[in-house]
Amino acid sequence: MTHQCPICGIALEPVARYPRYVCQDCADRATSIDGRPLEFFNLGLSGGYGARYADNQTSYNSHDCFIDGQACRADEARFGGIVIELLDAPLDWSKLSDKQLLGAYCSLMATLKERGVVRSANNPVADYTESLVSKALGLSLESQSQAGYDALDSTTGLRYQIKGRRLTAHNTSPQLSAIRNLKSKPFDVLAAVAYDANLSVLYAALIPVDVVAEMSRYSSHSNSHILIFKRNLLDDPRVKEITASLAAA
Repeated sequence: MTHQCPICGIALEPVARYPRYVCQDCADRATSIDGRPLEFFNLGLSGGYGARYADNQTSYNSHDCFIDGQACRADEARFGGIVIELLDAPLDWSKLSDKQLLGAYCSLMATLKERGVVRSANNPVADYTESLVSKALGLSLESQSQAGYDALDSTTGLRYQIKGRRLTAHNTSPQLSAIRNLKSKPFDVLAAVAYDANLSVLYAALIPVDVVAEMSRYSSHSNSHILIFKRNLLDDPRVKEITASLAAA
Protein backbone atom coordinates (compact mmCIF):
# COMPACT_ATOMS: atom_id res chain seq x y z
CA MET A 1 0.00 0.00 0.00
CA THR A 2 1.39 3.41 -0.93
CA HIS A 3 0.63 6.93 0.08
CA GLN A 4 0.36 9.82 -2.36
CA CYS A 5 1.53 13.31 -1.54
CA PRO A 6 -1.75 15.26 -1.18
CA ILE A 7 -0.18 18.25 -2.96
CA CYS A 8 1.59 16.83 -6.01
CA GLY A 9 0.44 13.19 -6.03
CA ILE A 10 3.87 11.56 -5.99
CA ALA A 11 4.00 8.08 -4.40
CA LEU A 12 5.35 7.97 -0.82
CA GLU A 13 5.68 5.40 1.93
CA PRO A 14 2.52 5.37 4.10
CA VAL A 15 2.85 6.58 7.69
CA ALA A 16 -0.18 5.87 9.84
CA ARG A 17 0.58 8.70 12.26
CA TYR A 18 0.75 11.24 9.41
CA PRO A 19 -1.88 10.24 6.82
CA ARG A 20 -1.72 13.56 4.97
CA TYR A 21 2.00 14.31 5.01
CA VAL A 22 3.56 16.01 2.00
CA CYS A 23 6.71 15.14 0.09
CA GLN A 24 9.98 16.98 0.62
CA ASP A 25 9.76 18.86 -2.67
CA CYS A 26 6.38 20.25 -1.67
CA ALA A 27 7.57 20.95 1.87
CA ASP A 28 10.40 23.04 0.45
CA ARG A 29 7.78 25.33 -1.14
CA ALA A 30 6.06 26.16 2.14
CA THR A 31 5.30 29.83 2.67
CA SER A 32 3.56 32.08 5.15
CA ILE A 33 0.11 33.39 4.33
CA ASP A 34 1.70 36.47 2.75
CA GLY A 35 3.88 34.33 0.46
CA ARG A 36 7.22 34.53 2.25
CA PRO A 37 9.27 31.28 2.09
CA LEU A 38 9.68 29.35 5.34
CA GLU A 39 12.23 27.01 6.84
CA PHE A 40 11.46 24.42 9.54
CA PHE A 41 13.95 22.69 11.82
CA ASN A 42 14.52 20.92 15.11
CA LEU A 43 15.75 23.08 17.95
CA GLY A 44 18.41 20.58 18.96
CA LEU A 45 19.49 16.93 18.96
CA SER A 46 16.64 16.10 21.32
CA GLY A 47 14.09 17.56 18.93
CA GLY A 48 11.78 20.50 19.34
CA TYR A 49 10.01 22.56 16.69
CA GLY A 50 11.42 25.71 15.13
CA ALA A 51 10.49 27.85 12.14
CA ARG A 52 11.85 30.98 10.48
CA TYR A 53 11.47 33.10 7.39
CA ALA A 54 13.92 31.90 4.77
CA ASP A 55 14.48 35.37 3.33
CA ASN A 56 15.90 37.02 6.47
CA GLN A 57 16.16 34.17 9.02
CA THR A 58 13.84 35.88 11.52
CA SER A 59 11.67 33.72 13.72
CA TYR A 60 8.28 32.52 12.47
CA ASN A 61 6.11 31.85 15.50
CA SER A 62 3.51 29.57 13.97
CA HIS A 63 2.91 26.07 12.70
CA ASP A 64 0.66 27.27 9.88
CA CYS A 65 1.97 27.35 6.35
CA PHE A 66 0.78 27.21 2.75
CA ILE A 67 1.92 25.08 -0.17
CA ASP A 68 0.61 26.02 -3.61
CA GLY A 69 -2.15 27.96 -1.86
CA GLN A 70 -3.29 25.02 0.26
CA ALA A 71 -3.34 25.28 4.07
CA CYS A 72 -0.88 22.98 5.87
CA ARG A 73 0.59 22.54 9.34
CA ALA A 74 4.24 21.89 10.18
CA ASP A 75 5.35 20.17 13.38
CA GLU A 76 8.09 18.12 14.97
CA ALA A 77 8.00 14.52 13.77
CA ARG A 78 7.76 11.76 16.38
CA PHE A 79 11.32 10.51 15.96
CA GLY A 80 12.91 13.79 14.95
CA GLY A 81 12.80 15.94 11.88
CA ILE A 82 9.86 17.98 10.63
CA VAL A 83 6.64 16.77 9.08
CA ILE A 84 4.18 18.93 7.16
CA GLU A 85 0.61 17.75 6.64
CA LEU A 86 -2.11 19.11 4.43
CA LEU A 87 -5.02 20.24 6.58
CA ASP A 88 -8.43 18.74 6.00
CA ALA A 89 -10.33 20.36 3.15
CA PRO A 90 -12.67 23.12 4.28
CA LEU A 91 -16.32 22.27 4.62
CA ASP A 92 -18.27 22.53 1.38
CA TRP A 93 -20.95 24.97 2.55
CA SER A 94 -22.89 24.53 -0.69
CA LYS A 95 -23.91 21.03 0.41
CA LEU A 96 -25.60 22.25 3.61
CA SER A 97 -29.26 23.16 3.81
CA ASP A 98 -30.37 26.69 4.69
CA LYS A 99 -31.24 25.42 8.17
CA GLN A 100 -27.83 23.84 8.67
CA LEU A 101 -26.04 26.97 7.48
CA LEU A 102 -28.00 29.16 9.89
CA GLY A 103 -27.29 26.78 12.76
CA ALA A 104 -23.58 26.81 11.95
CA TYR A 105 -23.63 30.61 11.82
CA CYS A 106 -25.27 30.87 15.23
CA SER A 107 -22.82 28.40 16.75
CA LEU A 108 -19.86 30.27 15.24
CA MET A 109 -21.02 33.66 16.54
CA ALA A 110 -21.68 32.25 20.02
CA THR A 111 -18.16 30.80 20.17
CA LEU A 112 -16.59 34.05 18.95
CA LYS A 113 -18.51 35.93 21.67
CA GLU A 114 -17.30 33.50 24.35
CA ARG A 115 -13.72 34.07 23.20
CA GLY A 116 -14.13 37.83 23.27
CA VAL A 117 -13.54 38.19 19.54
CA VAL A 118 -16.90 39.92 19.07
CA ARG A 119 -19.07 41.74 21.59
CA SER A 120 -22.38 40.23 20.48
CA ALA A 121 -23.67 37.10 18.79
CA ASN A 122 -25.93 38.93 16.34
CA ASN A 123 -27.43 36.90 13.53
CA PRO A 124 -29.39 37.45 10.32
CA VAL A 125 -32.79 37.16 12.01
CA ALA A 126 -34.52 39.99 10.15
CA ASP A 127 -33.64 38.93 6.62
CA TYR A 128 -34.21 35.24 7.36
CA THR A 129 -37.62 35.92 8.92
CA GLU A 130 -38.77 37.96 5.94
CA SER A 131 -37.69 35.19 3.58
CA LEU A 132 -39.24 32.44 5.67
CA VAL A 133 -42.60 34.15 6.18
CA SER A 134 -42.96 35.33 2.59
CA LYS A 135 -42.20 31.84 1.27
CA ALA A 136 -44.60 30.11 3.66
CA LEU A 137 -47.48 32.54 3.06
CA GLY A 138 -46.91 33.22 -0.62
CA LEU A 139 -46.19 36.92 -0.12
CA SER A 140 -44.21 39.29 -2.31
CA LEU A 141 -41.36 41.00 -0.50
CA GLU A 142 -41.24 44.75 -0.95
CA SER A 143 -38.09 46.80 -1.47
CA GLN A 144 -36.19 47.75 1.66
CA SER A 145 -37.06 51.40 1.03
CA GLN A 146 -40.77 50.67 1.50
CA ALA A 147 -41.75 52.23 4.83
CA GLY A 148 -44.15 50.47 7.18
CA TYR A 149 -44.45 47.01 5.71
CA ASP A 150 -42.18 44.31 4.33
CA ALA A 151 -44.40 42.11 2.19
CA LEU A 152 -47.68 42.19 0.29
CA ASP A 153 -50.36 39.61 -0.41
CA SER A 154 -51.12 40.34 -4.06
CA THR A 155 -54.45 38.51 -3.83
CA THR A 156 -55.94 40.22 -0.78
CA GLY A 157 -53.87 43.40 -0.80
CA LEU A 158 -52.94 42.89 2.86
CA ARG A 159 -49.69 44.53 3.94
CA TYR A 160 -47.42 42.56 6.27
CA GLN A 161 -44.76 43.85 8.61
CA ILE A 162 -42.45 40.96 9.54
CA LYS A 163 -40.40 40.67 12.72
CA GLY A 164 -38.41 37.89 14.34
CA ARG A 165 -36.75 37.41 17.69
CA ARG A 166 -34.04 34.87 18.57
CA LEU A 167 -34.15 33.71 22.20
CA THR A 168 -30.86 32.61 23.73
CA ALA A 169 -29.55 31.65 27.15
CA HIS A 170 -28.09 35.16 27.40
CA ASN A 171 -31.25 36.94 26.27
CA THR A 172 -34.62 35.27 26.77
CA SER A 173 -36.70 38.38 26.14
CA PRO A 174 -39.29 37.99 23.33
CA GLN A 175 -39.40 41.75 22.75
CA LEU A 176 -39.64 42.56 19.07
CA SER A 177 -37.80 45.45 17.45
CA ALA A 178 -39.42 48.88 17.42
CA ILE A 179 -42.73 49.31 15.59
CA ARG A 180 -42.85 52.83 14.19
CA ASN A 181 -45.76 55.10 13.22
CA LEU A 182 -48.28 52.60 14.55
CA LYS A 183 -51.02 55.21 14.82
CA SER A 184 -51.02 55.63 11.06
CA LYS A 185 -51.49 51.86 10.60
CA PRO A 186 -48.64 51.41 8.08
CA PHE A 187 -49.40 47.67 7.85
CA ASP A 188 -52.42 45.42 8.21
CA VAL A 189 -50.86 42.36 9.82
CA LEU A 190 -47.75 41.80 11.90
CA ALA A 191 -46.08 38.44 11.24
CA ALA A 192 -44.07 37.66 14.37
CA VAL A 193 -41.70 34.74 14.84
CA ALA A 194 -39.84 33.56 17.94
CA TYR A 195 -36.79 31.30 17.44
CA ASP A 196 -34.57 29.27 19.69
CA ALA A 197 -30.80 29.86 19.77
CA ASN A 198 -30.30 27.81 16.59
CA LEU A 199 -33.02 29.64 14.65
CA SER A 200 -35.58 26.86 14.86
CA VAL A 201 -39.10 28.26 15.06
CA LEU A 202 -40.51 28.13 18.59
CA TYR A 203 -43.82 29.83 17.78
CA ALA A 204 -45.15 32.27 15.23
CA ALA A 205 -48.32 34.22 14.61
CA LEU A 206 -50.18 36.72 12.44
CA ILE A 207 -51.38 39.64 14.57
CA PRO A 208 -53.81 42.24 13.18
CA VAL A 209 -52.61 45.82 13.49
CA ASP A 210 -55.41 46.72 15.93
CA VAL A 211 -54.32 43.92 18.24
CA VAL A 212 -50.71 45.08 17.96
CA ALA A 213 -51.81 48.59 19.01
CA GLU A 214 -53.75 47.14 21.94
CA MET A 215 -51.01 44.80 23.17
CA SER A 216 -47.97 47.04 22.69
CA ARG A 217 -46.74 50.02 24.69
CA TYR A 218 -45.46 53.34 23.48
CA SER A 219 -41.84 54.26 24.21
CA SER A 220 -41.13 57.98 24.17
CA HIS A 221 -37.41 57.21 24.25
CA SER A 222 -37.49 55.47 20.87
CA ASN A 223 -40.67 57.18 19.61
CA SER A 224 -42.09 53.78 18.74
CA HIS A 225 -44.31 51.02 20.05
CA ILE A 226 -42.85 47.95 21.73
CA LEU A 227 -44.50 44.53 21.58
CA ILE A 228 -43.47 41.69 23.88
CA PHE A 229 -44.22 38.64 21.76
CA LYS A 230 -45.01 36.11 24.48
CA ARG A 231 -46.39 32.71 23.58
CA ASN A 232 -49.69 33.45 25.34
CA LEU A 233 -50.52 35.97 22.59
CA LEU A 234 -51.40 32.94 20.49
CA ASP A 235 -54.38 32.33 22.80
CA ASP A 236 -56.07 35.50 21.56
CA PRO A 237 -58.82 34.44 19.09
CA ARG A 238 -57.92 37.36 16.84
CA VAL A 239 -54.38 36.04 16.42
CA LYS A 240 -53.60 33.27 13.91
CA GLU A 241 -50.82 30.84 14.77
CA ILE A 242 -48.55 29.92 11.83
CA THR A 243 -45.90 27.90 13.67
CA ALA A 244 -46.56 24.72 11.71
CA SER A 245 -46.59 26.55 8.37
CA LEU A 246 -43.17 28.07 8.98
CA ALA A 247 -41.68 24.83 10.29
CA ALA A 248 -42.71 23.12 7.06
CA ALA A 249 -41.37 25.88 4.79
